[in-house]
Amino acid sequence: MQRGDVKIHEVAHLARVARLFPAQGYGFLETADRREVYFHRNAVLTGDFDHLTRGDEVHYNEDVGDTGPIATKVRVKARSLAAE
Repeated sequence: MQRGDVKIHEVAHLARVARLFPAQGYGFLETADRREVYFHRNAVLTGDFDHLTRGDEVHYNEDVGDTGPIATKVRVKARSLAAE
């Protein structure tokens, strides 16, 4: 039976990988408004952390961590065939 609840989806933001620390398993995204947002390798979906490079565009959701904003559900933006 339906309750009439409306499902609210999180808003995905677009950013670029600003800094990566592969050995430590984390990095920082640069947002459109020039903020840096921390992300952990476990936040990168489909195991793409090891394939990330500085400048890659990603979609992400933002949350608040113990020390500031953190990126969750990080997804690499699909590359266009024209760019290859």
